[in-house]
Amino acid sequence: MAYRVRIEQFDREISVESGTTILSSALEAGLDYPFMCQQGQCGSCKSLLLEGRVELGHIYNPMVLTPEARARGYILACQAQPLSDCVVSIGEMDGLVSHPVRHVDCVVRDRQQVARDVFAIRLEARTGGPLIFSAGQYAALRFGDLPPRDFSMANRPDDPILEFHVQHLRGGRASDYVASQLQIGDPVSLAGPYGTAYLREEHLGPILLAAGGTGLAPLLSIAETALAMGLTQRLHLYVGLRSPADLYYETRLNALAARHRNLRFVAAVSEPDAETTLRRGNLSDIIAADFTDFGAFHAYIAGPPAHCAATEKILRARGLPDQACFADPFVTATDR
Repeated sequence: MAYRVRIEQFDREISVESGTTILSSALEAGLDYPFMCQQGQCGSCKSLLLEGRVELGHIYNPMVLTPEARARGYILACQAQPLSDCVVSIGEMDGLVSHPVRHVDCVVRDRQQVARDVFAIRLEARTGGPLIFSAGQYAALRFGDLPPRDFSMANRPDDPILEFHVQHLRGGRASDYVASQLQIGDPVSLAGPYGTAYLREEHLGPILLAAGGTGLAPLLSIAETALAMGLTQRLHLYVGLRSPADLYYETRLNALAARHRNLRFVAAVSEPDAETTLRRGNLSDIIAADFTDFGAFHAYIAGPPAHCAATEKILRARGLPDQACFADPFVTATDR
C-alpha cells in the first residue's frame, strides 16, 4: 500500500510505500531533502508533521528527537514511515546553504599516518572539480571498488587540495584499504558536499567546537576558515581522545592558537598515562567544568554518536538554544 505525502517547501506530493521512510522516497523522487546520517542520529532531516500519522521509528537519538519535540509534531524523515496520507514541512529549510553535489575524480597527493590509527590523506581533483563546500561539510569517498564512505573535509573551502582524516577501524574495509594499500598517485572518486553542520558565518557570538577523535577534521576546517575570514569572537576548540597516542596535529593547533588570541585549544584524554600533560577526563565533563552558560554560543560537535549526544546534553543544560547546535555524528557503516 502506498500513501500520499505532500512536502510543503517543494510544493510536491510523493508516493511512499508502506514500510518505507519519507526521506528515502523523497530522495528517490529527486527532491533535495536535507539529510546527513540517515540513521536518526543527527537531526538534519527533522521535519514537522502537519497532517496525518507516522511510525516514528525506534533507533533515533532521543537527544535529537526529544519527547517535547515529538509532542509538538516533529519527526525525523529518515525514520518516519507513513501510516496515512500526510503533509510535512521541513524543519530547517530556511537559511541553509545549497552547493551543487559534484562527482569528482581525484588522485592521492599525500598520505600520512598522523596518530596511532589515524591517516591524513590529501586529494587533488582531476576532473569534475573543484568541490565547492562550506567549512564543516563532508563528502562520500570511494576507494577502488569498495562501497563509498563519508569523510569530512579538514581543509578550508578555498584550498584546492582536499584533506580527509581516516581512522583505521579493525575490519573496516575502507579504512583497512587506506591503512595498508592506498598509495600516492592512486585514483579516488568522491561525491559531495553533504551535511548541514557547517559554519554559520553571520553569527557574531562565541563558538564552541567539540571534537571526538577524527571529529577534529570538520572542526579544524571551521576553525581555520573562521580565523582566515577575520572573525574576532572567541573560538574554543576542544578535542577528546581515549589516550595521548590518539592526539594528532597538536603542534599545528597550538601554533594556530598562538597566532590567534581569540582561539583556545584544549585536548583531553579519558584514559591518561602517568606522563601526560593533557586534561584528564571525558570531554563533556571537562566542558561542563569550564563553562556555565552557552546562551550566546554557537556549538559545532563532531565525532562518535555517544560523544555528540553527551556533549549536546551538557550544552543544552547550560542554555544552548536548539537552533544554535550543529552536530555531525560519525556513524559507522553497517556493512563496514
